Amino acid sequence: ITANFGRLGARDIASMTFDSQTLSGALIGGRPGSGKSVLLHAILAALCTRYSPEELELYLVDFKEGVEFKAYAAAGLPHARVVAIEAEREFGISVLEALDAEITRRGALFRSGSGEDIGLIAYRKRSGEKLSRQLLVIDEFHVLFERDDKIATRAAELLDRIVRQGRAFGVHSILASQTLAGMSGLGKHTLNQIPIRIALQCSDADSRMLLGDENPDAQLLTKPGEGIFNASNGLRAANQRFQATFWGAEERSDLVAQLAAQVSPPGSRRPVVFEGRRPAELDSIPGDLFEFTGEQSVKLPLGMPLTLDPPVIAQLRREPGSNLLIVGEDTLGLATLTVGLPVLAIRGATVHVCDFGPLDGPFSEAVEFLASRQLIKSARSRQAPQVFAALADEVKNRVNLNDYKSTPIVLVLPWLHRARDLDPELGGDMTENLELLLRDGPDVGVHVVAWCDRAASLARRLTPLSQREFSLRLLGPMSRDDSDRLIDSTAAAGIDPSQAVLDDHDRATTLRIRRFDAPDLDWIKSVAGNA
Repeated sequence: ITANFGRLGARDIASMTFDSQTLSGALIGGRPGSGKSVLLHAILAALCTRYSPEELELYLVDFKEGVEFKAYAAAGLPHARVVAIEAEREFGISVLEALDAEITRRGALFRSGSGEDIGLIAYRKRSGEKLSRQLLVIDEFHVLFERDDKIATRAAELLDRIVRQGRAFGVHSILASQTLAGMSGLGKHTLNQIPIRIALQCSDADSRMLLGDENPDAQLLTKPGEGIFNASNGLRAANQRFQATFWGAEERSDLVAQLAAQVSPPGSRRPVVFEGRRPAELDSIPGDLFEFTGEQSVKLPLGMPLTLDPPVIAQLRREPGSNLLIVGEDTLGLATLTVGLPVLAIRGATVHVCDFGPLDGPFSEAVEFLASRQLIKSARSRQAPQVFAALADEVKNRVNLNDYKSTPIVLVLPWLHRARDLDPELGGDMTENLELLLRDGPDVGVHVVAWCDRAASLARRLTPLSQREFSLRLLGPMSRDDSDRLIDSTAAAGIDPSQAVLDDHDRATTLRIRRFDAPDLDWIKSVAGNA
């Protein structure tokens, strides 16, 4: 594959080629404002206008806080398999793992019956299959190695394999960064295997790191988009000065729209989109979660992982401690419960909501609508003692009868921090009944899902014994001390407001996710139509 990305000298064309022999990938560097994004757009535009989606597939990952790749996601660039904006390191690892798996898969395809590797071109001729070349583009790839941890170690292993072996299987890479300094986690031997070097405006030290120890010429560049192209591993005699083609934002959007319009059927090739600072889209919830199943366990969608994996779903099984505690601000608690209520009801659980919060607001509207459709049972704070007592009696009856297969029941407690009648110091029937529900309920299919705004509020509403019975905990952003106290980990400290941490105590797993966006009443009505 060849990209004509700019002007070389006065009249020639600057072009870059990737093949299955020696031209495996490219390394791009330049200080902020040097035109690195302009160059990447020029390369991508050139490739997408020259090759069809059957010939070229793109994995676009942007680690910086920007929207450079957003146009490719919004209009659905058909060449793109993945578009990541403000990507998390975990997502970057999952993309590398996907490409590593593709290399392994292609290795098996290319191996003939005698065990001889026939290569990409020979395989295409033999099979008649249009096996595409795949191009990984990572902007600010140094983010993967900014911390010396397991992610950096894993990234180094995967990137080395992709750079070293990928070209033989049609898998190539473009790695771009402002600087190559401070990446001790990535071995220099990996970068040395990348033959194409492109240096934009940068310092003497960065020029020598990017092009070669004896090649400081990039420090002489003066204009944005002006750079040095070198396809000989940085050999100074092979330097070629170029000026990148400029594609404006509107031009890029128009191009992507035109390319997307050529796909048949329309919308059949849309990329997986990851926006690290935005909540997960509701349409990513699998459709089978809105179907009646009559299952013994209860499933509750919580969000999307920071990887290419499917949505994260809390499963409340019939086992001790199988209750869910949500601790975080309204954006986490109310959004999670509003998404979860219709799912719980449609799938066959009996849902009781004891609402301790205000009567107005989107959540109350959702509860009122679902109750009017008799999908859930709703009660206010004054009715909560009766609800708790009735459910406690149900648990006692099921335990006495060894009834482990009756319809699951879920008690949902929003605004738990406002439940003034729950006071561990005073005790009382409500506190005792809630303790019984949490302790004995899950075994017989009765579960509690509670939301509290802050860690400090829990001690005012739940006894230590009650808190222990929540084996599943979903935490929003909080202090290191609160996170450590609730899940024995500081994973919830410093996360973005659109994110949460799911801790499964009994299975010793902690996972960072993007929570779902808060649904409106129209969404509730549309999914409730399945009931």
